[in-house]
Amino acid sequence: MNTVKKDQCISVQVPPELKAKARALSKQTNRSLSRYVRLVLRSHIREYELLYGPVSTDP
Repeated sequence: MNTVKKDQCISVQVPPELKAKARALSKQTNRSLSRYVRLVLRSHIREYELLYGPVSTDP
């Protein structure tokens, strides 16, 4: 049986101004808002791990 990992959904509430700015930046980089948010999140995690080491995903 083939097990394919599917992306999971995170619902986040943000102020309208933050969403508008994120949408504007996503358009500037030719990305969807969802793809832009994933990029920003990955970037932040990468920077954090460079400073503090790997983030444990153990429960």
